[in-house]
Amino acid sequence: MALPEGVLYIGVDESNHGRFPEIIVGAMSGLREKAIQGTYEKQRKINIIPPSWLNEIDYSFFVINKRDHKRTLKPNFIGLEISTLLQDLNNPHLKLLNISLDGIVLESKRHYVRDMVSEVCSFPKEAITFNFGAKFDEIYPLVNLADTIAYNLAFHSNPKSLENHPSRKYLIKG
Repeated sequence: MALPEGVLYIGVDESNHGRFPEIIVGAMSGLREKAIQGTYEKQRKINIIPPSWLNEIDYSFFVINKRDHKRTLKPNFIGLEISTLLQDLNNPHLKLLNISLDGIVLESKRHYVRDMVSEVCSFPKEAITFNFGAKFDEIYPLVNLADTIAYNLAFHSNPKSLENHPSRKYLIKG
């Protein structure tokens, strides 16, 4: 993936919000315009994501079942989610990770995100920004796309097709 400014923008959202299996998606781009605030409608009525929507964007996802969710350490879970999505991140031109997550993160859990992503990706903590908030999937284009992909994978895909999907990651051990 091209990183013209050395920044990787990442939008993260999930499909089912507590109903299992849950699909967590990270949509990524090196283009700043893919992370600029705006107003975006949720795209829930499409069965297939148009290829043009994925121009200059990569994505990864993982599926988490109820058992795996219960066995993970709760304070670390958001850091575990994002680290799982980024576990293969290896770009020598990368200078900054800018992560945006749909949802509220308690203050006591925020430092775990930076710590885990830094450790898993071997990337300096001070070069990781983490933003989150309610309705980020209607404010940031990458989070909106992550929401669309998560919904599409959860409700318009055959579970067998997800098993060998090239963008699928597997939950790292937290």
